[in-house]
Amino acid sequence: MAFLDNWIGGSAKRTAVFVGAGITVLVVGLVAWAVLDSRVDERIRTGLPVQAEVVASGTVKTGRAGSSPRVNVRYSVGGRDIEATLMSMLAGSQYQIGDQLTIYVDRTDPTKAATSDGFASEDRLMLLPLFLTAGGSCVAGLATVMRLAFEYKRRRRKRHQGAAP
Repeated sequence: MAFLDNWIGGSAKRTAVFVGAGITVLVVGLVAWAVLDSRVDERIRTGLPVQAEVVASGTVKTGRAGSSPRVNVRYSVGGRDIEATLMSMLAGSQYQIGDQLTIYVDRTDPTKAATSDGFASEDRLMLLPLFLTAGGSCVAGLATVMRLAFEYKRRRRKRHQGAAP
């Protein structure tokens, strides 16, 4: 912890760089989230509604305690059988094998699909905004806390040195 305290908190410029980098990553994550969300919303709004069957269902581990739901669906478009993996950004509905659901398929690329409850065929890309926003928040927050701790220690040391006889 002393390394972080001196390296991150020791210089106001260094702290500003870490906070700026953290905020930049956070903003990139939020923009990625908005772009991905609008892409999925557009697919739902303009896509071709198709009946699909869930052929596999489970979760993908996203950390020590986190997981995101993931389903494999099979459907037909224009006489072509397609199997796609759909994943959700956040925990949502959990489908069971054999469930029938309506998916919305991109009219130009039938392998891209989405459900109205947030599952989409972007698979692990759906997790990127979540990790970017969390990572950016952690970096900016840690740098700020380390700078505050460094300043507190510095002022405390100065006060004790001034009080010595």
